Amino acid sequence: MEALRGDYSQDYHAGGNERSEILGMSVNQQILSSCANSEQKLVDVVGYFENCEESSLECVLCAMEFIFEKSKFYIVVQEDDSFVLYPNDWCGDPKWKSISFMKRRPWSLAIGSPLLWSWVLHNQQGYFDGIQLEFAKSTESRSIIVQLVALGSEIKQRDIAEKCSAITFTQ
Repeated sequence: MEALRGDYSQDYHAGGNERSEILGMSVNQQILSSCANSEQKLVDVVGYFENCEESSLECVLCAMEFIFEKSKFYIVVQEDDSFVLYPNDWCGDPKWKSISFMKRRPWSLAIGSPLLWSWVLHNQQGYFDGIQLEFAKSTESRSIIVQLVALGSEIKQRDIAEKCSAITFTQ
């Protein structure tokens, strides 16, 4: 797991800066870092579902849109159960149904807070199949931490407990 914080600024469209090139940041990491650097507040989170016809028993979450005050990014699951991130614009399947998560937990708790930290997760085979996002007004305030994982060509959500404790031992 690699943590990304706003200290590693990267404007996705600028073509790179020395710091991100030295760190070897991927495009996905650059998108998240740019979002954290902007300190813009989260305005809405939208889920995109397929198989939502009336005859279908279960809708499948295939993409998510994170809307901030002046920008947005998308997380989209691929057929190989990996993720890809898109800055600003992305065109999904017109048959997919979009639903705002603004009033659903945990997203309702994150609305109004900027992205403070993000982690890009890779599985043992090297696939980018997870992302962890932490929203908070500051490092001292209560945070909302959510992990999104690509499983079976859909996005699964895990809420992460806020409390972190040190691991200690005695001799």
